[in-house]
Amino acid sequence: MKLLLIIVVLICFGSCQQKGSKLNYSEEKLAAVTEDLYVASETLKKVDNYRADSLRNLYNNQIETIHDIKMSLYEADIATLKSDLNRYVEFHKAVRDTIQKKSDRLRKKKPPNKKTKKINN
Repeated sequence: MKLLLIIVVLICFGSCQQKGSKLNYSEEKLAAVTEDLYVASETLKKVDNYRADSLRNLYNNQIETIHDIKMSLYEADIATLKSDLNRYVEFHKAVRDTIQKKSDRLRKKKPPNKKTKKINN
């Protein structure tokens, strides 16, 4: 009888654990991919819908190649992160902060907009 009770408890404990909590990729890799997807998404906002669909597929394929990932596994990992709301929010906050820092650095590197002088020959 005790053995049966132990088995039932173990089964309940095992079924209560989140399935798929192990990620296929590190959170650092997921963050890098997510950054690129955000940037790609922003560029697509400036394109008409007809071209955006084609470009979206092209960008996704390039991102897969650059980061050596499978988009289906990336999406599964994001779904896993979503199962823990706090972890998911922190993940996206870190990605957003990284993008903001990179954007700020790029703005600082841009030379001031100088008026060009016309040289007479």
